[in-house]
Amino acid sequence: MSQADTANDDSRLALALLHRSDVPPQLFDELAALSAEGAFDLDLQPYEPTPFAGVEWYLPTFVVLYLAKGYFDGFLNEMGADHYKALKDALMKLRARLDLVKVTVFATEGKATADDTYSRAYSMVIPAGDHSFKFLLRNDLSEQEQERELDLITAFVDSCHTDTVSDRLVEQLQNTRVMSRTVLLACDFEANEVVVVDALAAMTQPRSPQDDAPRGDDD
Repeated sequence: MSQADTANDDSRLALALLHRSDVPPQLFDELAALSAEGAFDLDLQPYEPTPFAGVEWYLPTFVVLYLAKGYFDGFLNEMGADHYKALKDALMKLRARLDLVKVTVFATEGKATADDTYSRAYSMVIPAGDHSFKFLLRNDLSEQEQERELDLITAFVDSCHTDTVSDRLVEQLQNTRVMSRTVLLACDFEANEVVVVDALAAMTQPRSPQDDAPRGDDD
């Protein structure tokens, strides 16, 4: 059974963290403390560092946060404003620590991208039936922008729970290519909404002559 399946099987589970086994457990102290207080169930799932085969953005990041079935069952509404603020603060602190992690990717041509728009250290996954939504999180965001990104993701989860996903996003989802039963999503700050990311298209775009031209020193 996969880690995602485990998270999806426990109706009480709200959050699961898939992480490399060499990640210090102190990284998750705030989330663990909230779980110990009974705010929600938290499952830590370490994995051994090993090469992965596949297209880069579909593979696990250094740490993956699963928003599991309990999240969909409305635990945010039940936990109260104080606990929700504490949860949000804990997720923001986790994000700040992971922003310091630099991940180097070695891959064959067509399997990875030089684009560093999104974090290779941290991502969020929402299991949804036979498929999953994986949120690619933007690099180089201010703390305020990171909070806004988290708010957009939370709003998306709520819209899934209440069946109020926007028609525009529904159309994108219907027309997107699915790989490994996963749909890639990201936050569009200009449009103030969640959008589909077509990572396969980005990796198969033909290179322009400028891409291969030698680069001299700037004057």
